Amino acid sequence: TEYEDHFSDVNLRTITEGTYIGPNEMTPAFSYIKGDLTKAYNAKKMDEYDRAMVFMDTFNETYPGVLITFDRVVSTKEGFPKTWLLQAVAEPTIEGNKMWFKNSDTNEKCGGKLVNTVLYPENAQVSKVGGIGKFISEGKDRATSGGNATEEIYSSGWRCEVKPSAPAKEDLFLNAMFVADADTTAPDLEMTKIEDEQFMGVVTLDRQVMFSKSGNFIDKEFTVEVKDNNGGNNMLTLLTDIAPGKWNIS
Repeated sequence: TEYEDHFSDVNLRTITEGTYIGPNEMTPAFSYIKGDLTKAYNAKKMDEYDRAMVFMDTFNETYPGVLITFDRVVSTKEGFPKTWLLQAVAEPTIEGNKMWFKNSDTNEKCGGKLVNTVLYPENAQVSKVGGIGKFISEGKDRATSGGNATEEIYSSGWRCEVKPSAPAKEDLFLNAMFVADADTTAPDLEMTKIEDEQFMGVVTLDRQVMFSKSGNFIDKEFTVEVKDNNGGNNMLTLLTDIAPGKWNIS
């Protein structure tokens, strides 16, 4: 079928580079996947593109889920701009490096929000485009609803765009988002970037996730700092991009 052909073609354009579910596979604290998406893009513009994603079940009723995305994009020329996108139906609110999406449609018993913090690039340009009845791409409205109100809502909407402040061949994008009830009075979950020579990652609650900044497997001795983020309790730490083999940990 056309559907199957489409996805079989996509599979040829992506390579899974790493996965992990654990430590307990039945109730995992971390669910991780990394893929090489280079071949899904124009070879004249894209040299390398890796995306890693980690979902964390926090076992916390106030902040039940956290998603971290880490993108490393290398273009063939410095002049090719790169934009990280986050799509939604509801109009987002943006303040500095944070964006809020709320769904409070009581008719569908929906009452949630998603909050994203742009942790990298530093001084990123964060903006929103679109609107109900619109689908803005490359500055043009490409919506084709045909006047159907329901179709208009779900085939259009808003998009947040994150752009580096200056052109470069290689760009890194680190985003950390969480979900919560739309009407919660709890403060937004704090997301902290942590970085050293080899790693970049996020600390939140009792969790820490680290990614290789180069995109390559780390196969030599390294040191990583584990943050004490919750007053001396145990920290769960996920180190990705570590080469398979026998390691000594001290």
